[in-house]
Parts: sequence; C-alpha cells; structure tokens
Amino acid sequence: LLFSNLKKSIAYTLAHLVPEVVPVLLWAFVGIPQPMGSILTLCIDLLTELAPATSLAFEKAESLIMQVPPRNVKTDKLTSFSLLFYSYGQAGIILTAACLFTYFQVFNFYGVSA
Repeated sequence: LLFSNLKKSIAYTLAHLVPEVVPVLLWAFVGIPQPMGSILTLCIDLLTELAPATSLAFEKAESLIMQVPPRNVKTDKLTSFSLLFYSYGQAGIILTAACLFTYFQVFNFYGVSA
C-alpha cells in the first residue's frame, strides 16, 4: 500500500517538473518571454504542489488490496523506466503543451507578440 502510494507521489512530482523547466529552456534558446519568474515558480512548487503530492502517499487502500501479491524487493523499485517515461514523456509533455497553448492564447487575446 505504502509502496504504490509513494510511486503515485513520485510520478505526480516528476510530471509537474517538465512544465516548469521547458519555458525556461525556450526562453534561453529560442527567446520566448518567460511566463513566470523563478520566485513565482518556487512559490507555486512550495505552496500548491507540496500538499497534493504528500496526500497521495497517505491515500486510502484500494478495496482489493489483499488480493495483490507482495512486491518483489529485488525487482520492484520506486522508480522504473515506465514510471519515468510516463512522468516525463507522457504526462509532462501533455501538461507542458497545455500550459504553453494557454500562454500563447492569452498573448494572442491581449495582442502581445512573443
């Protein structure tokens, strides 16, 4: 139970890192204005992302938890390739695309050129 909840918490934390790093890289290499400053990004991380990530570790057990076999200590790790691919490659890219789409829509709405 605790192991699976910690994996959920790690996946959540890793997935929201991509939308924070990509705009900085776009600013540095392409010249697109940054949507947020560094201090605001840290405030969002510390004030709004910490509680949901922690609450995933204390989530209630599923109803069929006793039918799940125990984990293999040698092969089951907290982070695996599939977890990292999901966090960075799938959820992270989707979140980044949605954030950048909204960012450019707001720029377009107010007539600001990037």
